[in-house]
Amino acid sequence: MIIAFVNHKGGVGKTTSVVNIGAALAEYHNKRILLVDFDSQANLTTHCGVFEPQYTIYDVLEGTCSANEAVVHRVPFDVLPASLELGNAEFSLITKTARECILQRRLAGITAQYDAILIDCPPSLGILTINALTASNQFYIVTETEFLPFSGLLSIENIVDEIKASVNEHLRRAGIIATKFDQRKVNHKHILDALHQQYNGHLCTTTIRTNTPLSEASGNGQTIFEYDAKSRGAEDYQALAREILERSGI
Repeated sequence: MIIAFVNHKGGVGKTTSVVNIGAALAEYHNKRILLVDFDSQANLTTHCGVFEPQYTIYDVLEGTCSANEAVVHRVPFDVLPASLELGNAEFSLITKTARECILQRRLAGITAQYDAILIDCPPSLGILTINALTASNQFYIVTETEFLPFSGLLSIENIVDEIKASVNEHLRRAGIIATKFDQRKVNHKHILDALHQQYNGHLCTTTIRTNTPLSEASGNGQTIFEYDAKSRGAEDYQALAREILERSGI
């Protein structure tokens, strides 16, 4: 099972969600999990405490090494790290044959080793995100409960429709994850209501609330469960992981 987590806007909590969903699935549900950092900012890589890896996902895309060689083994999950070099892939992939399918081909050799591979997509709808969606069985949209991230969801849906029509007809939207929710803010409640109305049944029941330990854990290179297992953030991501198990059939 390969699942992409997407939004073309940064700062919506996507990387935090991928790391902590992966950790919850591995720690509390005994799933074999691989996290793929597919963003040249490499935030997931540093969030997971991986520094100066020998190989990265860019090397895998370029054929310098296999995906298996680039994987970093970390408790409780494995990581396929990124670096700033990944930004070059936006240009190098353009010249390659069947460029939309390169990640799919590169991951083929390791897919069977894991119950789920979670891809943290870049904050864009360029060739990297298209590769991630082409390689995936399912995707989740991660959106902050603010107007701008919500208003841009249609762009993601349009890209998905094109991918389904051309290279991956089996791709399906597994759900929408709402993050950074502050129940004290009226506009957050309005956005959440709008998501319910527009994406009835697709919006995940679990909403990730604002929680300071989530950002502190990231800065310390830890999951929320390593940093503060009793926090509200840990509670939310445990609940979300249980919901994803049901939605995605992992």
